[in-house]
Amino acid sequence: LKCEHLQRPSVARASVRSASAMASSVGVRRNQDAVQDCEQVWSDLEVGKSIAAVQSRTASKPDLRHGEIEFDETSGHRCHYLLCPDGMEDPAPILTHMFLSTNGWHLKPPNLVIYGLGGRNHFVNWKLEVENMTAWGEEGEADYLKTKRFDTRVPEIAASTCQACAECNGWFYFDEAGRSGMSEVVSDGLKVHWQTHRTLAGHKTDIVAYGIRDLSDPQYPKLAFMDQIEENAVSTTEPIKSRLHYPNVKGDLFPELTGRKPLADVIEDRFRARDQAQKAAPQVPARKPSKGSAAPLISGSLRQVPEGEITRDSVENLDGLPDNDVEDDGAGTAVSTGMWRDTVRDSDRASFAVFKKFILPTTTHLIICKNKHLHHRLELAMAHMSTQAVICANGPEKYITPGPDGTLLNMATKGSPVVLLHYTGGAAEKLAEAVQRKRENSQEGQKVGATFALPDNVPESSFIILNAAKDTTEKVIDKLTAVLSSTRDEEMREVGYSQAERQRLTYAWETSVVYQYNAEQQWRLAARLQYTILAMSLLTTAVTLAVEGLAGGEDAEGGLIGYWQKHRKWLVLSAMLLPVLSSFLLQINGKFNPVTKWAYLEHARLAIVSEIYQFRTRCDAYASRDVSTQDPTSLVEELLRKDAIMTGFHANWSPPVRRHGIMERPAAESHPSHSDNEADSGAIAGPMSHARRGGKTAGTRRELFAEKLNQVTISTLSSELNTDSLAQPPVNRFGDTLAGLFDSRKLLPSTQGGMFACCRRSSAAAAKGQNAAGNSDYNYNTVSLLVEDVTIDDGLSTITADDYITFRLMPLLHSYMETVSRLTFISNVSQVMIFVFTASATMLSVCQLTLLVPLVVALTTAIQSAISFAQLAPRIRNLNAAILALKNLRVWWQSLSMVQMRLPVNKNYLVTMTEDTVDAEVSCWMKSTIVQSKPKGDGNDDDDDDDDKPKKKGQ
Repeated sequence: LKCEHLQRPSVARASVRSASAMASSVGVRRNQDAVQDCEQVWSDLEVGKSIAAVQSRTASKPDLRHGEIEFDETSGHRCHYLLCPDGMEDPAPILTHMFLSTNGWHLKPPNLVIYGLGGRNHFVNWKLEVENMTAWGEEGEADYLKTKRFDTRVPEIAASTCQACAECNGWFYFDEAGRSGMSEVVSDGLKVHWQTHRTLAGHKTDIVAYGIRDLSDPQYPKLAFMDQIEENAVSTTEPIKSRLHYPNVKGDLFPELTGRKPLADVIEDRFRARDQAQKAAPQVPARKPSKGSAAPLISGSLRQVPEGEITRDSVENLDGLPDNDVEDDGAGTAVSTGMWRDTVRDSDRASFAVFKKFILPTTTHLIICKNKHLHHRLELAMAHMSTQAVICANGPEKYITPGPDGTLLNMATKGSPVVLLHYTGGAAEKLAEAVQRKRENSQEGQKVGATFALPDNVPESSFIILNAAKDTTEKVIDKLTAVLSSTRDEEMREVGYSQAERQRLTYAWETSVVYQYNAEQQWRLAARLQYTILAMSLLTTAVTLAVEGLAGGEDAEGGLIGYWQKHRKWLVLSAMLLPVLSSFLLQINGKFNPVTKWAYLEHARLAIVSEIYQFRTRCDAYASRDVSTQDPTSLVEELLRKDAIMTGFHANWSPPVRRHGIMERPAAESHPSHSDNEADSGAIAGPMSHARRGGKTAGTRRELFAEKLNQVTISTLSSELNTDSLAQPPVNRFGDTLAGLFDSRKLLPSTQGGMFACCRRSSAAAAKGQNAAGNSDYNYNTVSLLVEDVTIDDGLSTITADDYITFRLMPLLHSYMETVSRLTFISNVSQVMIFVFTASATMLSVCQLTLLVPLVVALTTAIQSAISFAQLAPRIRNLNAAILALKNLRVWWQSLSMVQMRLPVNKNYLVTMTEDTVDAEVSCWMKSTIVQSKPKGDGNDDDDDDDDKPKKKGQ
């Protein structure tokens, strides 16, 4: 590897030395001398002699070129690449080539984009930076076994990551597509995945691993074989005629994999040999430092080692450590402390530059641009395309340093899920420990040894911690795919969003509590009136029969009959007043209509609670706005629209025209011309822009939620309740309602002391063994056995699909099963009583006891009226239908794979179908006024006259 970075220019080292020494001495030097020294050093450096270059933007149509690369390292894996011209800044042609062009890549929009961040070298070297190596083995286990487990577990996690990405239609973002770091880990995982599921040779369609390389970025060196890459590329209007064979350079880049010395150490040996040669040569006397300066600006070979972070490796490579003030260590090398946050040698930087010269052999698509503006606009478009997650292992400390370089902190603040591989050393391990401390609400961050604390403005909910040493493959996939349901869009990143959302949901819960409290009062009033009327009807019949029987019987001097004969006038008066009272109660019941009011209030409560759970799960209309559409044309149009909003430049773009089943580019003259400074969002042609100009723009989640609650309130208060007032519930009613939500601690059997404590523990273990299959439909307590940790529904936080099943679906299912069991028992007892009374009436007629027959008939009628009032039969039918629907949902959900459970479309179906069953009982009293029509097969609603046409027989 004879690269230009192996021969380190002395002027480049001088720039590093001078900048470091100047920064360490300015604090003790007078300002005038510091300015003079800075100007003197600046004039001596090459960077001080550079001038600003002027780059013109492409005025004509950009000439994109594409080609193919075949990697020998991956047994013939092929990569598409796209070569952009120098002055190109518009991402529209690139996006069109990716998704829509005839000779393009024809990519499918992803559901997830995974961005890997890690250390600068190969992952086998990361174990040297792990602070808690005991996590990789048992206590007392040999160190070589722990390191061996580390070397095998990291590729396993990478392979699991690739499998999860393939199942959820995800992409990998390799940044600049260079070697080493987390991209190298994912690359090894892709090799394993393709070997076990597909083949290494040829193009891949299950996973897209793309990179964007900016040749104008001075941070990265020139790509190796760039001349051959340019020669092999042809115009995108022409088919690819040849491909470039890329050699296998893994053994040369990572010699430590075969037991040899790492590349950085090889370069360090070469640097030291050169330093010693320079030291042996005659030295030019250095300029005397000015008065007040602590050290000369340019001394020997200056290295920067952070204070308190000098590792064993740095001690061995630096041949001794000097004091904080810059001193020579005897080998011509000076060491300064506190300047850089990462312990990085010059040889490490050189090897890192060498790694970035070569392309990852598992890259499937590569975009090579020569413009920073185009690079950032492409990254912006990819970030808005779908959920973007970050997976980090090891990594330099700058990733967790607040500021522009704190990539992990900035991504978490942005709302992107960040997956941290714990116990892999570096920034990932420190950040994972800080997140765990914050979640445990402990004060360990204040103790000695806690080197990093999570900033207050970074939400800890954005982090997903993965125990790289202990977690199983299934748990790895489960945690990785959990990012599909934990995305945060622009609305969630607004200032004060969390507090406003909690207040919004709190008010919704308070409204539902008010409706519930008043509904209970109305139901109690309705039940009291109804059963009082039935009791008075029975009493009227009994009194009438008693008056009639006493009138036709003989006078009795004693006993009960004699008593009523003496007070017969009171019986007659009761027979006259009871019908009047019954009629009065019937009029009160009809006037106040408490049953209808209860139905409206209960229906409103259920609707509000249903909207709350849909809002919390981000379901249907409340879904994240950053989730990409499956239509490539609409996707490109939406990405360009967001690019225009962010950058202010509007693309001169129209979607390709489909002719004979082939997507073709429209003629250039058919494109409307727009200037770059145009601010009209209609500059992008297409149906979506037309809808934005003429149609109604969709509102935010909070606006939709407020509109739904407003509709519920209007429909409720404009009913019979418009002449009534709502009573306020007790103060503690709201807290009791939230406390009554799902809490796995309430379902666990009690294990406190007492006479039967051992029996309770054994019965709990038996229950857990009996329900190991997960069939918890018939035992509500086994729900808590299906979750590992304590799970509590606070009613306010965002929940995933799995949480929704635990918090909503299962409690509804068990509530319906308990209710239908109770109603079925009451219905069966009532039917038996009706049969008994009917048979009794027949027997009384046979026994010539006709006077008691009307009383038995009245009892039978009262029971039937009570059954009709309680709507037993319709409620049982509706509840059984709801139970069947929920059980079918559970069967369908269990048939999905772990990744499919995370997809938004499946979550929407789960939540929508579950919430459709919440009014199973109240619908028996209240008919819905919303009529849902089935969508037509072609999706067009223009032919309204078809409804008037007669349908054929059988339709």
